[in-house]
Amino acid sequence: MPLRARAVLGALFCLAVMAPRAGAAPASPPLTRLLQTRPGLASLAGAARSLSARKLIVQANVELARATVASLWIDPGHVVAPAYGASVFAHSRAALVDLEHVSASAAPAGGLAAVETSILAANRGLAAGGIRQAAGGNGGLLARASGMILSGDRWAVTSRVDLGAVQYGAAWEDAFRALTDLVVVRTTFVSSAALGRAAGAALRDGAIAPAGVRLLSGRRPLERGGKPEVLFVGLESCRFCAVERWGLVVALSRFGTFSNLHLSQSATTSPPVVRSFTFAGSRYASPYVSFAPVELFSNVPRPRGGGYQPLGRLTPAERALLRALDRRATSPFVDVANRFVDAGATVSPGLVGGSAWGALAFSLYLSQTASGQAIAASAEVLTAEICRATGGAPASVCGSPAVEDYASRLARFGGRGGGCPLFGAQRRGAPRRPLTR
Repeated sequence: MPLRARAVLGALFCLAVMAPRAGAAPASPPLTRLLQTRPGLASLAGAARSLSARKLIVQANVELARATVASLWIDPGHVVAPAYGASVFAHSRAALVDLEHVSASAAPAGGLAAVETSILAANRGLAAGGIRQAAGGNGGLLARASGMILSGDRWAVTSRVDLGAVQYGAAWEDAFRALTDLVVVRTTFVSSAALGRAAGAALRDGAIAPAGVRLLSGRRPLERGGKPEVLFVGLESCRFCAVERWGLVVALSRFGTFSNLHLSQSATTSPPVVRSFTFAGSRYASPYVSFAPVELFSNVPRPRGGGYQPLGRLTPAERALLRALDRRATSPFVDVANRFVDAGATVSPGLVGGSAWGALAFSLYLSQTASGQAIAASAEVLTAEICRATGGAPASVCGSPAVEDYASRLARFGGRGGGCPLFGAQRRGAPRRPLTR
């Protein structure tokens, strides 16, 4: 085995086996490790013995710079949800490919091995962290993710260390799929009793003040397919939209079924980061209500030009409705059948910001938690609005004591959840008028 591969093997063995033992120093978080690697690469570039080696090392450092962009990291230990989070592994692999082409005679071998080990350890840490986040989820996916980590360990000690990053990335994506399944199930199948306890505690304790609801009259009903329509217009980047999605997913799941629902989070550059869902690409079916979600912009900044990547588009009718009911164009915007309008979040994102996806989903079953109460209160407000639009159907949902209690208070809620400028996320130079499809 080459000396460089032997050094990587020894270092990874220590990281994977020795660190968890009692008394061992805690490992650096993945982002910290990658950032600490960059000065070492700069030193290696300066010590390179050929121009070609120097160029390869410099290019590897550029790839690490791309992997450590702040918008890709929720915190030092966790990257954003797929597909954007996967780019961290892609850039890490690209850096390793560059370093593989640096011959041992053109740069200090020990320095190259140390850098490769650090990059691989960061990727391995992300994969292992993903498995921990998804604990209790799909056992098959988690077993495959663990196997991918072992496969990555084997590749890490060969002359193709970049394939180690590929395997760690695959492990992370499998773990994230397991996490998504776990969170979606816990959120969409919460019982009326558990939801009612948390929502009742929110009003009883007085810690949660749902935002005021605007009641509409005299407007033509908003319908689709002969059913009342719920229109949602939001931004993936907006933390107020993120907290509102929790309430919408819980409420709408009582009337129908979501599919292809994915996890997401608000922009990491605007704390507090709220882990949530995205409605982009999702589908919803219900015999009682229609759901029309429009996610206008993504949650990761464009590489050039400012703003965020455009996603969905408003129809001319949706654009006209938005202008008529909310001239300030606030996100999130929720119109329930033209009977109720919520411009801004129902509850404050500060009540759920910083918490993990799994913890937020599980909090719905813990009525004493602030996050559980906040999500439940938002869900009951939206459920009460939908029940008014459906004429009280289904009775199994609309007849619950908590829904009836919230329905009686709709005109009296006076909290302020807050919101984002709906079209402030578009790139500079783009038209200020809403997009249409």
